[in-house]
Amino acid sequence: AHDAARGWECVDDEAYDTGHPCVHSGEASAPPFLSLPTSCNSSQQSAVTGRSWPIGANHEEFPISGETSFPALKECNLLSFEPALSVEPDTHAANTPTGLNVKVDVPQSSTLSPTGLAEADLKETVVTLPQGVMASPGAANGLGTCLSGMTGFGFPGLPGEEEPVPLQLTNTKISPAAESCPDPSKLGTISIKTPLLKHELSGFVYLAHDDLTLGEERLVLLLAAYDEESGVRVKLAGDVHLDPGTGQLTSTFENSPQVPFEDLTINFFDGETASQSTPPLCGGYTSSGSFDPWSGQPAVVASGSFSITEGPHGGPCPNPSSLAPSFSAGATNTAAGQYTNFSLTIGHSDADQPLSSLTVHLPEGAAAMLSHVTPCPEPAGNAEWSCGAESLIGHSTSTSGLGGSPYTLPGTVYLTTGYGGAPFGLLVITPANAGPFELGNVDVRSRIFVDRTTAAVTIQSDPFPQFVRGVPVQLKQINVTVDRPEFEFNPTNCSALSVTGTITGSGVQTGVGDASAAVSSPYGVTNCAALPFKPTLTASTKGNASKPNGAELRVKVTSSPGQANIAKTKLVLPITLPSRLTTIQKACPDSVFEVNPAACDEGSNIGSATVHTPVLKNPLTGPAYLVSHGNAAFPDIEFVLQGEGITLVLDGQTDIKKGITTSTFNAVPDAPVTTFETVLPEGPHSALTSNVPESKHFSLCGQKLVIPTTITGQNGIVIEQQTKVPVEGCAAVKASKESRSTKLAKALKKCRKQFKHSKKKRASCEAKARKKYGAKKAKKSKKKAAKKK
Repeated sequence: AHDAARGWECVDDEAYDTGHPCVHSGEASAPPFLSLPTSCNSSQQSAVTGRSWPIGANHEEFPISGETSFPALKECNLLSFEPALSVEPDTHAANTPTGLNVKVDVPQSSTLSPTGLAEADLKETVVTLPQGVMASPGAANGLGTCLSGMTGFGFPGLPGEEEPVPLQLTNTKISPAAESCPDPSKLGTISIKTPLLKHELSGFVYLAHDDLTLGEERLVLLLAAYDEESGVRVKLAGDVHLDPGTGQLTSTFENSPQVPFEDLTINFFDGETASQSTPPLCGGYTSSGSFDPWSGQPAVVASGSFSITEGPHGGPCPNPSSLAPSFSAGATNTAAGQYTNFSLTIGHSDADQPLSSLTVHLPEGAAAMLSHVTPCPEPAGNAEWSCGAESLIGHSTSTSGLGGSPYTLPGTVYLTTGYGGAPFGLLVITPANAGPFELGNVDVRSRIFVDRTTAAVTIQSDPFPQFVRGVPVQLKQINVTVDRPEFEFNPTNCSALSVTGTITGSGVQTGVGDASAAVSSPYGVTNCAALPFKPTLTASTKGNASKPNGAELRVKVTSSPGQANIAKTKLVLPITLPSRLTTIQKACPDSVFEVNPAACDEGSNIGSATVHTPVLKNPLTGPAYLVSHGNAAFPDIEFVLQGEGITLVLDGQTDIKKGITTSTFNAVPDAPVTTFETVLPEGPHSALTSNVPESKHFSLCGQKLVIPTTITGQNGIVIEQQTKVPVEGCAAVKASKESRSTKLAKALKKCRKQFKHSKKKRASCEAKARKKYGAKKAKKSKKKAAKKK
């Protein structure tokens, strides 16, 4: 032993053996050997334990123990305490994964002074990084954790527990044993300089088993440093809170050891998998720290600033950040009318705003067999979605994080019941299990709308989450593939088609407005001309037409799977079935019809229609209205077809010339239809009337009605036919048998016409006609002939 206060210093054993064990330092007052606590608020105890020498015949040893109160300390309030903070990223480029260099300085100029008072020791540290510095999702690649109670770090767990208990961050039960945390749990290095030791302590920062799976937005950090020469080991536990709305990081370390240190430096690893990322914009950023001393004095606030001076990858500063996304979408099988998978991918650079939402417009004719799927119902309350294979239509991947090593998560895509005014919905469920973190399912919903005139599909997503439990999503790329067999199919029109849409970014993190970008990707369809096109169109009417109730007309169109769909239909009604003027005058104004067809006057409702399509489980049905459009000469016929939440309006343009009505449907949706049937009935508001004279009671019986019809396929094939219109409900008239004289007259007329320039041939033809059709000679019976004999 030695008495450092008097300047004596002991040397090694060799010096002792020479008879000179101790020498004087030459200093009148050397540095003190012990230091007192810097806390005056708690009583301290001194304890001693030991054993006696063996006593008695049995050589028993007896324990010895004792305890005494340490003298109360005072004047802690006189201790100086002036900590400083420095936080500096390894890179000064915006939106880039980075290591952080965090340094806490606590001056110790008087700690070893033989006179005066030492500096107060640090008890609690709270460091808040500037908003914009966030956890980096790419850090989850290959990341592990240090499990409490199972790695030698020394945090308490229950004996025999297979799973570690949540860490109790009191720093009061840390084991003196060396830690054995796995390398994948290392986040950085640590060094501690203390006036009590000749050398610095050095070690690592570890990520511990965390509570993100238990409902708290925090990460647990373990600090472990060791000085090999002195054998001194330091361990400290703290947590990092992630603000759930902004991702801002706040670190807290409580109950630090009551020993002095000058510098504590943490260097978090840099690179693509760094645990932090820099703010998205250039400029100055300030970190703040609150340091609470053991002396009981007020906490000291310190700060440190750094600057972001360039954009990602050395580019210009993204102030403000914009959005220039990539976009590709299309079918994997380009054959017209065939089943296909559909894939959509969007992405963006690190200089862009984070992705926020997506609206996609599919080309006309690209649709899906909704009849093959059972939509997943929305769960009650806040319950988790529970969708089965009957609703599964595809898969997804979501890539999150900045830099070159983002983290990719798989997901599943389901068809759901409609919401928000849409008849159907999409649900993408992505389990956010990244590295050691299990953050629960991330659900993104979209609404599926069907255009009322073209049947084209629009998919509109809800806003994408920007943070999950405080971890920034930082979506870099999204892929959604609809791959359910025999579900999605191609158009039957090979015109130039495309998938269009709008991608929106989020300006929340930068404090500016959301940016948006229009996107487009070609959708190629081939071999349309090879598709058959053989629809059938039939029509019929009833003979009991009348002046007060007009006339009826039924039209039915049928087709079969595998054919091109109908693009246009033109019907020229016979003059015997003209449009009814009194009904035309009751047409619904388009301003009323566009808002709500049901609000149209009863007189404009002229019939109904029913459509069966393999796309839906149930048919579409609805009324037919006459609708006037501004200065148009004649009103259009509008079929309002509804079913399963979908509304389609089929527009037929009307033209009347010289009493002949022509109905043209120029924009028939490119959709498969097995039957389309419309009935325009007789009645007070009938669309048609009879042009038969009143003397025949307007009856259509006996009239030969034909509708010249032109049907054009989506693949360009045109069918023209003369559609005969049978008249139903007429009494059957038995056809009378032609007399021989009538047949003879027709035959002679034919001879004269055919051989008018040849008397000889005409005479021969007439002779044959008279022989064939002339008056038959009476045959004598055999009995009469016998009598004459």
